[in-house]
Amino acid sequence: MLVRCGQAVLLIALVIALAVLTLAVVYRVFAMTPAYVYQRSIYYVFKYNPTLVAQGLVLDMNTALLGFARNFSQYMVYDGFNLYLYSIAGVTPVYMSLTELLKEVYGMIVNTVYTPTGLAIPTSPSNVQFSYITNYYGALGTGLRYVYSGGYSSAIFINVTGSYNMPTLGVYNLTLNSVFNLTVSLVKPSTATCTGSLNPITYTATYRCLFNFTSNTYTCTGPGFSKTGVANKPWAPQYGSSLSYIPSTGWVAGSGVNTLMLVYPIDELNGPSGFKISALFRVNSSNFLIGLNFLAQYPSSSVPSTTGYTYYVTPSGVYFNGNNIYSKSPAVGDLENLTVYIVPNAPYGVFSSTPTATLYLYLNGSQVYSTTINLPAWHYVYSSAFNNYAYIFSGQSNLNPSVMLGSWVVVLLSNAVLNAASFKLYSTYQLPTSVYMAVSLNNAPAVGSGLSLSIVKPGGGVTVVKPGYLGFNYTVCNITSNAVIFSVTMPNLNNLTSQLRDYPYYQYLLNVSYNGVNLLLNPWAAGSLKYYGLWSINNIPGGYSATSMGPYWLIIYNTTSNTLLYVFPLWNGGSPTLLEIYQGFYVTAYISGIAYYYTGPVKLPGFLNVMGQLYANYTAYTYSVLLTHEPTGYVMVSEVTRLPPSAPNPVTSTNYIWEFQHFPNQTLPYVYFSYTIMDCTGIGQYSGVSYSNYALIFITPSNTQNGVLLTYYEPGSGGQPC
Repeated sequence: MLVRCGQAVLLIALVIALAVLTLAVVYRVFAMTPAYVYQRSIYYVFKYNPTLVAQGLVLDMNTALLGFARNFSQYMVYDGFNLYLYSIAGVTPVYMSLTELLKEVYGMIVNTVYTPTGLAIPTSPSNVQFSYITNYYGALGTGLRYVYSGGYSSAIFINVTGSYNMPTLGVYNLTLNSVFNLTVSLVKPSTATCTGSLNPITYTATYRCLFNFTSNTYTCTGPGFSKTGVANKPWAPQYGSSLSYIPSTGWVAGSGVNTLMLVYPIDELNGPSGFKISALFRVNSSNFLIGLNFLAQYPSSSVPSTTGYTYYVTPSGVYFNGNNIYSKSPAVGDLENLTVYIVPNAPYGVFSSTPTATLYLYLNGSQVYSTTINLPAWHYVYSSAFNNYAYIFSGQSNLNPSVMLGSWVVVLLSNAVLNAASFKLYSTYQLPTSVYMAVSLNNAPAVGSGLSLSIVKPGGGVTVVKPGYLGFNYTVCNITSNAVIFSVTMPNLNNLTSQLRDYPYYQYLLNVSYNGVNLLLNPWAAGSLKYYGLWSINNIPGGYSATSMGPYWLIIYNTTSNTLLYVFPLWNGGSPTLLEIYQGFYVTAYISGIAYYYTGPVKLPGFLNVMGQLYANYTAYTYSVLLTHEPTGYVMVSEVTRLPPSAPNPVTSTNYIWEFQHFPNQTLPYVYFSYTIMDCTGIGQYSGVSYSNYALIFITPSNTQNGVLLTYYEPGSGGQPC
């Protein structure tokens, strides 16, 4: 069970030190008391049985090792993220200080009990070796109250070696050694482990958001979370357009093509098994236009659009990319529901390839058209600006090679009202309900190990499930020469209530306990599913369980406060994980060839994170760290800066390129990360095709009534060479 035992360092020092002092007092009572018979009796026992001294030293070694292992495993669950502070702040790794503490504790035992009587005098300081490959780390001790696990193996190894002289007993150069090596790993069913099958189930996680512009509210739900807010906040009309919001009515457009952009990416990165986009319009005039521009690189008022794909309706019929696909002439006052449904063609990949999908178009619930389209992907391009290779997220339309693809949704309307809009994202997984696990101690079967299931809820802590509940159970199916093999039955999510089947936002971790030492495995992490051959979504390179890449750069300019909000949609294609960002760094922007340095805290803009967010501020030593939960899909991360008076207007100075190498002083263990580049055009290394990506500029208007926080100005240059 995951039971907090307090801070590991204090526990190790207090518990073991108290035991040592108690032992020392008892020993001194017998060894130094005037009761001569007691002292001489124990002396002769040690003198004629020197093995007892060696056994006592080894016992003390084992006691210190076991106490250290217990507390370290608990420390990893509650505060394990601290181990990575050194990589963002340059401090000594925490585990190094813990091994030094282990040396001190064991040295105190020897120097207090054995050295004063000459029973054992160290010839040199004890040598401590410590390594861990836990593949999990926790933040239960913070406001996140969460544990992250992405691996199919976990291990902790501690080795203490000491050399001693025993002049009282006539023994010299005695070397003693103690090892604690607990290893847990998933194994595949076979005659060498356990015969059986994985019994996988097909599970689909569905994320949906409904924006009701009549009531100006939205609701987003998904596995493990629900969020409500003001519908207008994540939407941006074109700067200076005639599009206006009227309470209790919606977005009202006059003549001319008006555009309204959703400032949240919708693509196959967060909908790998498909995604739907819908909009509900009311026709106000016989001369109208209503439509959806999707998979766009930037917002455009052209019809058909100069980017992405365009589905629209006019008095003359229903069109897709300029081609008439259906005959219908809506009347004034009619409600029209336009829906696009995109299903990626499996198997597919998003790295340096041209993935395709089947597009279905619906009008008022009836399918009117279907075709095959290309999807955007990560393409490897060379950057002369930064003298390296980086990924650019872009694509090329199969209907018109000059049209680039991206992730943005733009609503088109003329002489019409937008009453509502929505999107759905689908992720389908093959999850094994039977998994097999090997547990070994010092390369021998760890007989006596126990199992429990921990359901980890972001911000809600851990629910421990014992065998026999929710369909979870386990048996010992084999004992080999070096491991105990368990056959584990996992819950069938399709048979659970909606409150429990919240994968992947919730994590279902196997907790292996041996003599108070806990190790965690995630049998449903991307890495584990790949190991079992069940991960069909080719989003992550081999050996990783999550990703952290930024496909776009958004600039929000607040003219009132003269501040910039840099927003990066960070994409995680695998298991939920943790992002640590050291607060206190500089960001450099090149505007018209001049470098400007800004500094400001990193935040999660709540009005853009429609799919929920989770973060906590943490202070250690003199370091301030932002801890953010990175779920599967997108999380919007921002950095606020105040412009110096000498800086040019960012709205009119857009000739610069941004390469997202990472947030400065950031760490995110066990994930795939690669440089990404934005606001430029590059040639794909493998395809030879030219791909473009655009930074998008938004302005916060001085009048933010009715929840309208943003208007989009224009895309960045996008056409300059990377």
